[in-house]
Amino acid sequence: MSVVNTSAERVKAFYLSVGHNAVDGGGNLLSSGEFRDESGEVRRCITLVLVVSPMHIMDACFIQIPSSKPGKKSRQHEGFQVDLSSDVTGLNLPTTLKP
Repeated sequence: MSVVNTSAERVKAFYLSVGHNAVDGGGNLLSSGEFRDESGEVRRCITLVLVVSPMHIMDACFIQIPSSKPGKKSRQHEGFQVDLSSDVTGLNLPTTLKP
């Protein structure tokens, strides 16, 4: 999963919560936490807070898609929906603090 800041001038913060396992670029499983959804059910998620410079792309993680047939190449993932919640806000950072 990657995020893109298309703004030419503003640093942006991306707040992402993913309801699937995910790994970093080295293949290490990212830690997850628990939250309660609207119905009170306890669920797990990974939350990332990313600060991205103007006109930059940041690679955040690889989402692990559940597989019913490991090792087989097929179209089994067509229609798979990622459990993702997000919010993006512009930041007003002093020039000396910009990433």
